[in-house]
Amino acid sequence: MHGRSVATVLTCLLPIALSGCATYSAKPISATVVDNDTGRPLEGVNIVVTWELEYVKMGGFYSESRGEGLMTQMEAVTGSDGKFYIPGWGPAPIPSGLPERSMLSPMQPSIRLFKSGYRTHTVGNAWESSYLSNPFYKGPAERASDFDGKTIPLTPLPEKIKDSEWWIFVNPGLSALMVWDCHWETIPKYLSSLTKERERIVKQSPRASVSHLPRIEDVERWRGAKRCSSAKALLAAPM
Repeated sequence: MHGRSVATVLTCLLPIALSGCATYSAKPISATVVDNDTGRPLEGVNIVVTWELEYVKMGGFYSESRGEGLMTQMEAVTGSDGKFYIPGWGPAPIPSGLPERSMLSPMQPSIRLFKSGYRTHTVGNAWESSYLSNPFYKGPAERASDFDGKTIPLTPLPEKIKDSEWWIFVNPGLSALMVWDCHWETIPKYLSSLTKERERIVKQSPRASVSHLPRIEDVERWRGAKRCSSAKALLAAPM
């Protein structure tokens, strides 16, 4: 029995890169969103927090490869005090079917913020690259956001925006991982707000560059749509 126990431990320790032995958890996140010009709390800001996995390829040299899997993602909306709350989660194993060196980088999680009339904004933990030299990096099992307890400002849109500039000012930077395999179902409020913003902008400026903002019919065609919920039913419904 003792020998089998030791063998079990060694299985998880040697090599530590095997994703079957790796689990992660995250602390809750609470922050306040304010108007950058006035400092006033902003109500109704749509928030999405993602923990995206990546891995370091092994070969003649190590190279970073982002966008290999989604650990999890959650959404929230700020209240009248400008605050939002994302609950903690885990411990949870790295999803199966991913490269065995999949891990969360030190920069995770990412927080995307959107409110009509304001520039989109994304924040994440401090930039780090030293982990890339370690192909077996997993990092801390428990993660936290640098923005927990902090204030995040959003900048109002300028009064006049050229048609070609909309993609700069209102660009959520949606990643494929956020929407593949029905993952979009976990962020209906956020996506619904983006589809409505696209409609608002096009009504105001028919030639505006908004191809980066989704339409409900675009969501219906995203990968995995055949087994996903109806985007029309989920996103068009009152939130």
